[in-house]
Amino acid sequence: MALFDTAGIAHVGPPPSDLLVVAIILAGCYGFYCWLLPKPIPGIPYSAAAAQSVLGDVLTLQDDPDRLAWWCGKHVFMGPLAKPMVLAADVGDARDILTGRSDFDRSSYIVNSFPLFRGFHFRMKTGDAWRTLRAWLKDLMAPPFLHGVAVPTIHAAVLDLVRLWELQTRFADGRPFSMKDDLRSLALDVISVLHFGDEFQESVLARHIQHVGQLAPAGVVVGPHGEVAFPRAPVHEFTQGLVEVRDRLAAIFDAVNTKLLPRLVSWWFRCVALRFRRFFAAKDVFIRRHFDVAVQRSRHGEQPRTGIDYMVYREEKAAFKAGRAPLVGKQIMIDEAYSNLIAGQHTTSAALVWLFKSLSSARLPYLDVVVEGTMRLRAAFLLPRDAVHDTTLLSRVIPKGTVVVLVAQGHGFEPDTCVNYRHGGKKAWPRRLPGSVASPLDVFDPERWLREEVVFDGASHPQLAFGFGVRACWGRRLAKLEMRFMLALVVWGFELLPVLPAALAGEEASFDISYRAKKGFVRLRSRGGFNKP
Repeated sequence: MALFDTAGIAHVGPPPSDLLVVAIILAGCYGFYCWLLPKPIPGIPYSAAAAQSVLGDVLTLQDDPDRLAWWCGKHVFMGPLAKPMVLAADVGDARDILTGRSDFDRSSYIVNSFPLFRGFHFRMKTGDAWRTLRAWLKDLMAPPFLHGVAVPTIHAAVLDLVRLWELQTRFADGRPFSMKDDLRSLALDVISVLHFGDEFQESVLARHIQHVGQLAPAGVVVGPHGEVAFPRAPVHEFTQGLVEVRDRLAAIFDAVNTKLLPRLVSWWFRCVALRFRRFFAAKDVFIRRHFDVAVQRSRHGEQPRTGIDYMVYREEKAAFKAGRAPLVGKQIMIDEAYSNLIAGQHTTSAALVWLFKSLSSARLPYLDVVVEGTMRLRAAFLLPRDAVHDTTLLSRVIPKGTVVVLVAQGHGFEPDTCVNYRHGGKKAWPRRLPGSVASPLDVFDPERWLREEVVFDGASHPQLAFGFGVRACWGRRLAKLEMRFMLALVVWGFELLPVLPAALAGEEASFDISYRAKKGFVRLRSRGGFNKP
């Protein structure tokens, strides 16, 4: 009986055919895993650990962009099925690639990472289709549009932001608050009015001003580090769609960066997610209606005055020249306008956050030295003094009680007379102070207060913020205008204080379509009320 039991037990295990199937499956899985692993480029350094990970470097690089300089000179792996990326840190070569070499073009990495933009020139390879779309935007960076439309729009929007920050500074009472949403609202207001003109009256900042103005002190939330959080006001459905799609754009980019996944997520947002389906349908109707209005203005011979007007003007002109039907109102024009709205406010607001973080942490001297130079050269006061006893001045006897007026402007500003005589006429040159003394004293030269020469020359140091060549960012002039207005009016209205505690002032950042600070707090002190200039 035991013999039969032993024989029965021996046949309990799986048959050899099943073991073979399992072995084949395991070998196939391992082979598939090896196929997914990044393939290093011969001769270029790389991270050995990343080469053994299906995800490659993508998560590490996105979570630690401060070490980007460490990554340069290597090549990185950006996820399953993605080809390696080479990071080149030489600006000279980068400029050559962007401006003078036809063997490089818009990367498929960009095309694949932003499928939500669909027919946007940003995603296109350089060719006739890209040139057609870029031509629609040509007039938006021309001086007539910038000076006649952009400047008043930016000025009004920045004044709204200053009014909002006046209210928030009062509530914060010396504590920091987040500026990220406020700066996004500013950029969104600007880019919306530039595209749609005065017909679009839905200012996000105006709604926030009204909302914060009605808050009770109990409506303000204080965070764990003493930061103040303000509730956001409800906005127009079209604007809300822009905000949420902008935020989802970053989420899509942060997804594992394969050719498939961003497209799949974008398809989900456009076609499946009910809330976003409604946003995309509403934005098509909204933008198409503005294109229809622009066409009517064009047919009545009115001059273009909005971004949509200029797009229609350029497309009708190009269609007439090419002998084809205009694309006005087609999906590709809607995609171009909508994508510019998202990309324009997304990148500009990121740059503005860094601007104020820099000013809060580094007290730049140039404002102070300009004030010093102005007051030195154009002082508004005389400086009278009484002699309290008999004395001498420049070898002259001054009786007690004599009024001596120290003239802040006069003969002593001439360089060859900058001497004084003390105690019997001994000649002594004035003490040298830090900074430049080379320029004549009657010349306005704030740099004499600086310990090192400061000269602004935009081409003196390399930078790639806007790119180079034909594929450079078309909105560079608009972005710089916005930053100049913002800096001037905010510094006029507020003193930027160091952000405390340090936990709120970190330089951590993340990548999506732009380089965005994770912590964007500001601490302000009002300069005593801001009057509209």
